[in-house]
Amino acid sequence: MEGKITKVKLINFVTYDYCEFNPGPNLNMIIGPNGTGKSSIVCGIALGLGGSTQTLGRAKDISDFIKHGTEKAIIEITLCHQKNGKPSNITIQRTLKRNTNSTSWKIDGKSYSQKDVLLLIEKFNIQIDNLCQFLPQDKVCEFAQMSSTELLNATLKAIGDKDLFTQYQELLKSQEHKNILQNNLDNQEKLLTRIKNQNEALEREVAKYKEREVILQNIRILEKQIPWGVYDKARESYIDQKQKRNKYKYDITKTEEELIPLKKTKKDQEKKIEQAAELEKVLEKEYDECTKKYTGLSKELENLEEENNSILTNFLDFRENEKELEKKIKMHKRKIYELENSIEVKKRDLIEKGIIDENGQELYNKGDQNDKTTELGRIQFELNEKAQTLFDIDSEVRSIQSREQEIRQQNIVYNEEIERIRKQLSDLDNIRNQRLNLLQQFHNPTYNAYQWLERNKDMFKMKVFAPIVIEINPKNKESAAAIEAFVGNSLTTFVTQCKHDYDLFTNELIDKRKFRISVVMFENLRLEDFEKPVPIDELLEYGFDCYLIDLIHAPVPILCALCQLNNIHSVPYAGRKINAEPFDDDPRFKNYIINNVRYSKRAAYGMLSIRTQQLKEAKILISNIDTKQKLKLENLILENERLRKDLESDMKLLVQKESKLRIDYNNIRKERESLKEERKKLLDRKRE
Repeated sequence: MEGKITKVKLINFVTYDYCEFNPGPNLNMIIGPNGTGKSSIVCGIALGLGGSTQTLGRAKDISDFIKHGTEKAIIEITLCHQKNGKPSNITIQRTLKRNTNSTSWKIDGKSYSQKDVLLLIEKFNIQIDNLCQFLPQDKVCEFAQMSSTELLNATLKAIGDKDLFTQYQELLKSQEHKNILQNNLDNQEKLLTRIKNQNEALEREVAKYKEREVILQNIRILEKQIPWGVYDKARESYIDQKQKRNKYKYDITKTEEELIPLKKTKKDQEKKIEQAAELEKVLEKEYDECTKKYTGLSKELENLEEENNSILTNFLDFRENEKELEKKIKMHKRKIYELENSIEVKKRDLIEKGIIDENGQELYNKGDQNDKTTELGRIQFELNEKAQTLFDIDSEVRSIQSREQEIRQQNIVYNEEIERIRKQLSDLDNIRNQRLNLLQQFHNPTYNAYQWLERNKDMFKMKVFAPIVIEINPKNKESAAAIEAFVGNSLTTFVTQCKHDYDLFTNELIDKRKFRISVVMFENLRLEDFEKPVPIDELLEYGFDCYLIDLIHAPVPILCALCQLNNIHSVPYAGRKINAEPFDDDPRFKNYIINNVRYSKRAAYGMLSIRTQQLKEAKILISNIDTKQKLKLENLILENERLRKDLESDMKLLVQKESKLRIDYNNIRKERESLKEERKKLLDRKRE
C-alpha cells in the first residue's frame, strides 16, 4: 500500500535516546503507563512527515522536541513505495538542531528542501493537518467542535484522491446553481398563476357588467309597467271590499233579528241577579252571626285549653309527688322489713340459746348456761359464738347485697347516660354523613378511597386524615363561602404525616386501584412555622376581623396542610364592608376578603391590578360539625364506660366475697345444728 509506514527510528527525541520499531500491516497500538513516551512517538511521526509544531498543539519551537542535554535529534520514517511496479521503500530523515532552531531534510540519504518533502508526502496522500486522518491528543477538543460539513470535507480529503474533493466542490456549486434556477422557475410559475387569476377576475367583472346592463334594461321596462299594476291591484281591492260590505250588511240584519229573544232573556237574568243580591245580603247577615258565635266558641275553647293545661300541670305535679310518695313508701317498707328481719334474727338467737321456745316463752334460768365449766354451759357458749358469727356474716352479706343493688342502679344510670351521649354523637355524625353523600356525588374516587381508609386504619404508623372536607368545620355559616372559595381545590385531599404512610397509601390506591385522588405528606410541621403578614393587633386596626385560618375548626396537621397549600394564614377576612384603599398598595396583602367579596392583587410589567370576585354560596361546607362538642361527648362516653367497668370489677369482687361468706355461713350453721342436737340431748336427760 502506497505511503504505509514500515519503519520508525527516533534518536535523542524528547525522552528517547534511541527508539526503533517496525509497524505491522494491520492495526498498530502503543500501550504503556502515563509519561512513558507514547505521545512522543506520535509527535515524532507527525514531525517526521512534515507536520508543524502548531499541528501538534504542544511546544512552539522545534528545539523543544530535542532531548535535554543534546544538540540535535533525528527522525527517520520509512514509507512503502511502488517503483516501476515493484515494491520499494523511501526513507525520509529530519534532523532537528537546537542552536539554530532549524531543520534539515533528507530523502534516501540525499538532502532536499522541506517543500520537496511536502510534495512527496502529498503524493502519498498523507495529511498531517487533517484531523480525520491524524488526530493528536491535544486536538481532540478541536475535533469535537467541528461541524458536520467540516467533518465531511475532512473525511473526503482523508479517504479520497485529489479529484474526489474537487468533484465534490463542483457538485456543491452545481447544486447551488440548480437551486437558483429552481427558485427562478418557481417565481415565474407564481407570476404566471397571479396573472391568470387577475385575468379570470377581469373576465368575471366583464360578465357582471354585461349582466348589470341587462338588469337595468329590464328595470326600465318594469318601471313603465308599474302604473298598470297599481291600477289592477286597486280595482281588485275595490271589488273585494264591495263584496265584504254587502256581506256585513246582511250579517247585521240577521244579528238584529237574533238579538230580539236575547234581549228578553237578558231582562229575565237581570231579575234573577236582583233576587240573588237580596239572597246574598241575607247570607252575609247569617255569616256575621256565625262569625260572632265562632269567636265566642274560640274564646271558650282557649279558656278550656288553658284550664286543661292547668289540670295537666297539676296532674303532672301530682304524678311527681306520687312518685316521691312511692319512693318514701318503698323506703319505709324496706325499713319495716329490715326491723322484722332483725327481730326474727334476735328471736332465733334466743331460741337457739335455749332461753325461749318457739312461742316466746322463757324455758329456764340462765345459770347453767352461763357456767362454762358445765357441759351445757360449754355447748351454749359455742352456740352463742357461732350465732354471733352467723349474725356478722348475715349482716355483711346484707351489706354486700345492698352495695350490689346500688351498683346495679348506678350501672343503669351510666348506660342511660351513654345512650343519651351516643344519640347526640349520632346527630353530629348526620352532618358528617351529609358531607360524605356530597363527596360521593361530586368526587366518587375520593369517597371510595375514604371507605377503604376506614377499613384499613390499622395498616398505618400515624393517623391518616380523611379528605379535608370531612375534617374541617367553619366557625360560623357566614365564613363557609370564604373558606370554600380559598380551599376548594384542596377539599378532596388526604393528608399523611410520614413518608411510610404516604408511600403505602399511594401504592394501594393510586398505583394498584388506579384511583384519581389527591394525597399530600407534611412531616413535622407546626402552626408556628407559618408567619402571618402582620400581627393581629395591626390587622384589627385596618378594620379586618381575623385571618382565614382563625375561622376554621380542624386538627393541627390539617391546618398546617391548608397553610402550606392555600396560605390561609395570610388571608385577612372582614365580614362587613370596610374601606380597602389604605392597603391596596400594601405588598403584604395579596389576597383578602371583605363583605363576601374576594380581592386578588397581581403585579405585571410594573403595573398593579386588583381583581374582585363575588363569593358564591357554600355548597359543601353548608353545615358545621362542632368538633369540640364531639370530642367532649366522646370523652364523656369513655369516662362513663370506664366508671361502668370499675363498677363491674367491684361487682365481681362483691359476688366472690358474698359466695365465700355464704359457704362459711352454711358450714357454721351445720356446726350449730350439731351443737343444738347435743344440747337437746343434755336437756332431755335433765328433764328425766
